[in-house]
Amino acid sequence: MTGDANAAEQRFDVVIVGARCAGAALAQRLCTAGLSVALLDAAKLPSDQRTSTHLIHPPGMDELDALGIGDSVRRAAPALSALRLSYDEHEALLPNREGRAAYCLRREKLDDLLQQAAVDAGAELRPQTRVIDVVRGENGRVCGVVTRHQGKAMERLHANLVVGADGRNSTIADLVGAEEYLGYDAPRAVYWAYWQRPSGWNQHELYNSYKGTDIRVIFPTDGDQLLIATVPPVERARAWREDHVAAYIADIRAYEQVGPFLGGDSPLGEVRGVFKTRYFFRAAAGPGWALIGDAGHHKEFVIGLGISDALRDARGLATAILDGSPGASERWWHRRDVERIEMFHWARELGDTRAVDALQRLVLARMTNAPGLHERFADIIDGQLRPYDLIPNATAGRWVTTGLLHGNAATLSPLLGVTKRRTQARRDLRRFQRLLRRLEPSR
Repeated sequence: MTGDANAAEQRFDVVIVGARCAGAALAQRLCTAGLSVALLDAAKLPSDQRTSTHLIHPPGMDELDALGIGDSVRRAAPALSALRLSYDEHEALLPNREGRAAYCLRREKLDDLLQQAAVDAGAELRPQTRVIDVVRGENGRVCGVVTRHQGKAMERLHANLVVGADGRNSTIADLVGAEEYLGYDAPRAVYWAYWQRPSGWNQHELYNSYKGTDIRVIFPTDGDQLLIATVPPVERARAWREDHVAAYIADIRAYEQVGPFLGGDSPLGEVRGVFKTRYFFRAAAGPGWALIGDAGHHKEFVIGLGISDALRDARGLATAILDGSPGASERWWHRRDVERIEMFHWARELGDTRAVDALQRLVLARMTNAPGLHERFADIIDGQLRPYDLIPNATAGRWVTTGLLHGNAATLSPLLGVTKRRTQARRDLRRFQRLLRRLEPSR
């Protein structure tokens, strides 16, 4: 549609829908470069982001440093210098490289820092403003949005570009008909709450535990608290829906690595949950529009890269917008796919509901005595190493062969499964690379 003829009108270079990590970071970058930006959000701000575990890995901190707010995050939350990873009875401590740390700052505080930085750069921030339609011009090109501010009349905002940074249930994605691909329904639900950090619990370690088909995750966060999440298979979580609070608390207390530390404490505030979600890629650019953050790509949360990816999207799309050459945004979209596809497959594997297998236990046991693997894991999180290259083929083959020679064949089938998934990831990578090459300017 072209919008309500009676709606008030304004013009900006870019309208960004969604003022959280991706949207606010993009707004700051564009305004710093001299563009006029309207930054819209349907919520009253500042406010919490109810469906975010808010982990910021070191690459995300690099992006926050570039935006000028990294030190503010470091002052507010403890440095998470290592991941304690557990598979059944096997456990390994995986430190970040020296000088590199993750942080877990509550989203109300993180988003406020980003929004204030965007406003300081010149963005016009409009909270409680809902997009109800897009404005289309010649040949159907998107050239603005129709909004309704709480309690006020509709307004039409014209722009050269409309960016959806409005999450996995993106209104902009729906309105422009952005195609989804490689999507699947999450096999797990997730429930979490904040707890006061008990004495004796290390505030500088992330904790990720796989036990049978169960996953529990613990992030030390600001306010001397812990975010404790349990991630049950959807089939089991169906029985939790009548009283998810009682089910969550019972699950956490029953877990021997956590329950004894909590004593008689109760969660601070509400127990939150997401029973059903979907992971996907979406087409991220088209005539007059683009999608960043979870609006364009949403992957399994246990890998913890959502915020880092959103901030990287903001940088990448800002570069494309300021480039201004034909097809720049489309090339950014396909570069994103090339960069993310293998991690998407790897994260899906980590979030699978199958029980911990013999190969996973073997790898973790070997990591305890193989410091080089710690560095490789850090390289994966930093985007310097492909995730399926954590264990080189020759090394994995040697470990499994040694087990076979000692009568242990349990690792063979999982190894074949990993090989199959790696092959599929590389096949998708090559396909995305071909799509990108077709868009690259001829030299």
